[in-house]
Amino acid sequence: PLNGNGSTRCDGCMAYHLARAFDAAGQTDSAFAEYQRYLTIPPGLRQDAEDLAAVQKRLGEIYDQRNDTKNAIIHYAAFMDQWAHADAELQPVVNDVRRRLGELRGREGQ
Repeated sequence: PLNGNGSTRCDGCMAYHLARAFDAAGQTDSAFAEYQRYLTIPPGLRQDAEDLAAVQKRLGEIYDQRNDTKNAIIHYAAFMDQWAHADAELQPVVNDVRRRLGELRGREGQ
């Protein structure tokens, strides 16, 4: 069903899965567009717990690859906010992002 802004409960899933498919196919620009679209969908219409963290991390990586430090920091930090207290088996991912975020913040301050 549609909500007040024309979105359905499937829009978040669709954007997320399309983004991942484009990413897997090496179509980073299309993946980027779908990840960005995912963030425009109201939180109640997307599965935020795991998907949002994955989207924020991947957008951080894409911005990082594009040398867009400011936006990479924004998305890596959003990921860190969500996963700072993740389960022990996920901490290596958190630590990698924390390290990269520190490097980018250090670079931005120079």
